Amino acid sequence: MKKVEIITLRSTWQSRQFEAIDILRQIQSGHCSQQPSAIHFYSHAELESDISFHLHWKLVIGERAKSNFGIQLANALREYGLVYHGIWQKVPV
Repeated sequence: MKKVEIITLRSTWQSRQFEAIDILRQIQSGHCSQQPSAIHFYSHAELESDISFHLHWKLVIGERAKSNFGIQLANALREYGLVYHGIWQKVPV
């Protein structure tokens, strides 16, 4: 099963895309033992101040907690505005 950790920033200022990407790169180059299998970056189509990181993980049975990687990213982004940090899992249909 797969999970997606979604971290969304609603900034109080103009676009923070460059700062957010720099923060992500710093965390990636840090000493976080687990890295996501893929990272997708989105910006809202109409609100330039809304950006979202989707961290894709291979889910270990029973593991539904937020990752250290995601927690570090969310905490770093809080300086720039409101942050949503949640875990989503793929549901077969």
